[in-house]
Amino acid sequence: SSSLPSSSSCSSSSSSPSSSSLPSCPHPTTAPCTHSTASPAPPMRARISIDIDKCTSLVHSCSPLHLAALADAPQAAASLLRLGGDPLSVDANGQTPLHVACARGYSAVSRVLLQEAQKHHACACALVHASDSTDSSVVHLLAEHPHAAPLLRSILSISTDALNQWDDQLRTPLVRACEAASAQRDMSEVLRVL
Repeated sequence: SSSLPSSSSCSSSSSSPSSSSLPSCPHPTTAPCTHSTASPAPPMRARISIDIDKCTSLVHSCSPLHLAALADAPQAAASLLRLGGDPLSVDANGQTPLHVACARGYSAVSRVLLQEAQKHHACACALVHASDSTDSSVVHLLAEHPHAAPLLRSILSISTDALNQWDDQLRTPLVRACEAASAQRDMSEVLRVL
């Protein structure tokens, strides 16, 4: 049985200064050397757990913040925002992370995205008025979810102009809420807000 050499028997490559600074193992093996004299990697600032199965339907390019919104992962979104994630970034469908969360009725991650945007009023207004590839704002998307009234109130406290936006089928958020109500969903709270 073959044993691996101790870390003291691994030596650094001394070829050229531009070569890799990682140590190389002089022992012939097909597996990468597990011995390293390099300093350990710094600890991660935040551990982000996202259910990748929820994200496999995405065939477009999107940001990690979009994936956090898709996975309804408010803690991941908060960490990404603290690390510089852009709440105004758009995916291939023209959707911001807030669009992604609102389309699914995810209020927890939506609130995190809104709270960060509200720190910069111009960013919050841009987020509320942003339209995706179907000209839908986040208000349009939330208008179709029966339990979205509290989140709609928060969004409309930033700007009520989104109530007058039309989507690509010339529907306002109110029309979309009425269509959802006609589909036998209890939309009374949402209709009161709109």
